[in-house]
Amino acid sequence: MYPTQYKLNNILSIHSIKLMLVVFTFMLMQLISSVAIAEIVNINKADEITLKTHLKGVGDVKAKSIVDYRKKHGAFRSIDDLKNVPGVGGGIVNENRNNLSTNKGLYRASERSSQKSALNDPDKKKKDKMSGKNKADKKAKKDKKDKKDKKDKKDKKDKK
Repeated sequence: MYPTQYKLNNILSIHSIKLMLVVFTFMLMQLISSVAIAEIVNINKADEITLKTHLKGVGDVKAKSIVDYRKKHGAFRSIDDLKNVPGVGGGIVNENRNNLSTNKGLYRASERSSQKSALNDPDKKKKDKMSGKNKADKKAKKDKKDKKDKKDKKDKKDKK
């Protein structure tokens, strides 16, 4: 083997190793990005928004069915009891099994999603405005009453 040929073989093997490392890194990144980090959902406490947000195959209708079934029949004793809910079959239960619990996990939608849904609800906006106005009215009445009470106390002291 000639010295130049030996050098060429070393260069090719170094480039091959670098290329394999790049390909491996790319494949690893793809794998990591495709695996979603799922949250555990408490099926005995979860609201509709939490159910439809965190469970695969569960939308508005199935989430409502789960909540309605739970209200009518009481708490789920096991994850498999979820199969008794109309529209929720073994496939959905098995697909989400690792993300379900009867006694721990998420049960309420995040504040952010609640605020987002409130922004789209005109009735909610109106109620919020009214409640702010009512709070201001109550505070003004309380302040007025406090002033009157102080004045009455002062008058009683002056009489003595």
